[in-house]
Amino acid sequence: MIIDLSRKTLNAKKEITEKELQDLIVRNFEFIFPGLFLIDTEIVLKGDVRLSGMSGRIDILGLDDKKENIVVFELKKMHCSNILIQAIDYCDFIQENIESIVGSFSNVDSETKKKILKKNLPPEIILIANSFNHPALNRIEKITNKVELYTYQFYDNSLLRMELIRTNLPFRRLIEVKAEKFKSKNLENHSAFRIIMELIKLGYAREGVQYLIAKEKITINPQSFFNKYIDFVSGRGEFPFSRTEFYSDLKMDSNFIQAKSSIRLNGKVTSGFEFKTSGYEFRL
Repeated sequence: MIIDLSRKTLNAKKEITEKELQDLIVRNFEFIFPGLFLIDTEIVLKGDVRLSGMSGRIDILGLDDKKENIVVFELKKMHCSNILIQAIDYCDFIQENIESIVGSFSNVDSETKKKILKKNLPPEIILIANSFNHPALNRIEKITNKVELYTYQFYDNSLLRMELIRTNLPFRRLIEVKAEKFKSKNLENHSAFRIIMELIKLGYAREGVQYLIAKEKITINPQSFFNKYIDFVSGRGEFPFSRTEFYSDLKMDSNFIQAKSSIRLNGKVTSGFEFKTSGYEFRL
């Protein structure tokens, strides 16, 4: 149950089918997995894919653009004891038939295909289910593929909650997405820098306290704006960046100039980020 104190409402868990879960993730793919590119869904692999000699079907196939690496998604509505083995079978088959499989990607450019084939990395694995058994949780430490295990819950206010509960990499992540709101994500419109500009326009930040303006540049205190941002979205059913994601998104913005170790705001010396302000009218 999710308790929304701002609206005084209770939101109970709701059952959804595996297909509904897949559709939600696909519609919100670039928002939920911002570092990945969606290649296709329901990928049929013909041949001795599974250990039992059966063909297979990958629920979602993605691509890590930076690593030029394939990502295999396996989804289950309920706990499934063989979900990890199933994904490993798919990964093994992909590596054994890498040229024909990558060649079939209709929405991947030829240069990227060449990079994927040249690196031929073990595909990454993302498993999503409402729960996992202990063997699946323990076995990922012995697998060379990058593996992430997400649990999910769906609620009667169309809130999908996903949490990364185990990975063979050292980090943890929590995702909450309003299903009907984020059917697609415009990355520019939802960037951390744009959020800061909107907070200033709405009067949630003050010049000299959270930011400074000088010659088409703005210098901000990222921690102060992150706190303002969390306050603003609290109770609105919106997905908050983590602090790390907020800072990282700011540094990747096209307006970002540099990080400054010393600026004076609100009578105190602190660190800050400097940006160009071209294209933004929010004054003052």
